[in-house]
Amino acid sequence: MEALSALCASHGVKLTIAVYPWPAQIVRHDLDSRQVRIRSEFAAARRIDVINLFPAFISAEDLKSTLARLYIRGDNHWNEAGHHEVALASSPLDLP
Repeated sequence: MEALSALCASHGVKLTIAVYPWPAQIVRHDLDSRQVRIRSEFAAARRIDVINLFPAFISAEDLKSTLARLYIRGDNHWNEAGHHEVALASSPLDLP
């Protein structure tokens, strides 16, 4: 991440970091995961925007329903609905 941040800065490219949960983190309701903390601390120190998608994926709905609705079965990747959810959750209007 340090090298990517430096590369972007050297070319005047604005970097934004997005963090999202894997299915196991959704099952654990892990809103304050290590991944979120590390990326957020890194970004804050460098004034980089962070899109935290954990709240969008970890909701009050049934967790099994969330996984079935948003992920490819047996995989850590989103299905079409999951990609749509990310697009909605990370639209420019929602950025800090």
